[in-house]
Amino acid sequence: MKVKSVIKSVKRTDDDPWQKEGKTFYPYWVEMEDGVAGKANSTGPEKTPYGVGDEVEYTKTENTYGVSLRVSKVNKEQEDKQKYWEEKDARISNQWAITTALEYLKMTANSANQLTEDQIKIEAKNMLHMRDNLNTVDGPIVSQDEKYPY
Repeated sequence: MKVKSVIKSVKRTDDDPWQKEGKTFYPYWVEMEDGVAGKANSTGPEKTPYGVGDEVEYTKTENTYGVSLRVSKVNKEQEDKQKYWEEKDARISNQWAITTALEYLKMTANSANQLTEDQIKIEAKNMLHMRDNLNTVDGPIVSQDEKYPY
């Protein structure tokens, strides 16, 4: 399971580098701010792709050789894009709810002048609630012989 933390320290160990599939790996001792510490490998002989203060994700494995960490930097750009789209989706949902609430209130009110901002907000929240809970409502029961319930 990947865990997020911040690098507290990184230090090259005295262990010899090793090779796999034509790449040389150098062992480092890495400490996290959450208290986890262990050996991580990097292809860089002088430094790792992450440094002190960087936000990272890591996977911890324990075996007879000690604690091994697989560390990678958190992709801030990807997180920022995801946050942007989540916020945009929320704005679109809110605009839909306001528009739908206004249409509903216009149909039920005698005059559009009677609508208050609070009424619109309450009805918009009701529309969002109804949309979000739509799948929790049981649909009509249809027999095997009946193709359309209406």
